[in-house]
Amino acid sequence: MLKIAIFFLVLTLLFGCQKDVENYPNYLGDFSIRRKKNIEVPADSGAELVSEREILRGEIEIENEVQLNDINDIDEIHTINDAISPEILGTNGENQVNINNAPIPIKNSHNYVKFITGKIDKDNLITYLYEISSGIGSRRVGTYGNQRVVSYVFNKLKSFGFSAENGELQIQGLNSFGRYSENVIAKIPTESPEPNYIVFSAHLDSVRDTYGAVDNASGISTLLEISRILKDSGIDFGFEIHFCFFNAEEDGYYGAKEYMRRNSEEQMIRILCIYNLDMTAYDNSGRKKVLVVSTEGDPDIDAKDNSKTNIVSYAISKAFYKYNYVSGYEYFSPSNSGKHDIIPFVKVGIPGATLSWREIDFERAIGNDLGISSPEWTHTFDDCYENTNQDSLYETTRLVAAGVGELIAFIQQKY
Repeated sequence: MLKIAIFFLVLTLLFGCQKDVENYPNYLGDFSIRRKKNIEVPADSGAELVSEREILRGEIEIENEVQLNDINDIDEIHTINDAISPEILGTNGENQVNINNAPIPIKNSHNYVKFITGKIDKDNLITYLYEISSGIGSRRVGTYGNQRVVSYVFNKLKSFGFSAENGELQIQGLNSFGRYSENVIAKIPTESPEPNYIVFSAHLDSVRDTYGAVDNASGISTLLEISRILKDSGIDFGFEIHFCFFNAEEDGYYGAKEYMRRNSEEQMIRILCIYNLDMTAYDNSGRKKVLVVSTEGDPDIDAKDNSKTNIVSYAISKAFYKYNYVSGYEYFSPSNSGKHDIIPFVKVGIPGATLSWREIDFERAIGNDLGISSPEWTHTFDDCYENTNQDSLYETTRLVAAGVGELIAFIQQKY
């Protein structure tokens, strides 16, 4: 009987560990994967669109890239193009900025979350996504499309009330492999002397042969909406908030590196964290999706390991479980390595996390027993507006906003 029991136990262990995410335990060593209630996300609205795919195939050429002979010249170059149509620049309509005369700091995570998520406008998100991915299209560094997205974001932020005259809105020129591009930085100031500040970021560029709808027009759209809401609130948070639209991420995080280069050592000490957004939507393929947050951490744990003191992933995790904004799975990777524009920050000890949608595909996943991989359609022309699930963008933006509320309240209470 003992031998028979052992035999069935071995069979159970062998066949119970198939590569099916639903059969994984809550924790596997340094990895963890958690399942939430599986809710089918409706297909997109099916709005009638004029596809620019074939046009873009012919117009986006490497020869259009801007070449620089001297890297020292980059601060003298500007690409804000007044000739671009108002529809693409995002300057249509009346200025909707409505700064409160007597803002009251909330300092409570639930109230922050309720306030920020309640202000999210789905139509705004879909408009940003369409204008960037279909109206502008490919945004490879050095091309006209890349210049146009810089102009688009700059003018959107200006319409939200950020002022270039008082330093709230800035352009940062940079060079990557001889190609010129620009970051767009918007700041919410504070009256506090020598303030700390936090960074919210998303990358503007794409690779060549793509419209970059999910990667990363979705992240840009989410960050634009969050910046609009926080700016319009008029709240002095007690620390500065920097909304960083970095360029040249696909080339190797050059926009983030340039941002860090322009900060003195004293300023870098006051950067509390970076909350990065890369692919805040997914496609309509129906493949199983997983929300990846780089680095699990609890700031209340006293440990030298940065992955255990990551206030950003901690805030996102709290938002994920407290508020039912997204369905599916959540996965935390065990380290900060390979996580996009947060890398230049993490290298100097600044905690950061990237929020991004991925797919569960065991055939394509390399070196990952959980089957998590980048979607096969990224960096192709299939990453277009028509294939993007608009509901996923709205739901993920609500989750991002909830994480923002948790993070702001935590910093106000701890610092």
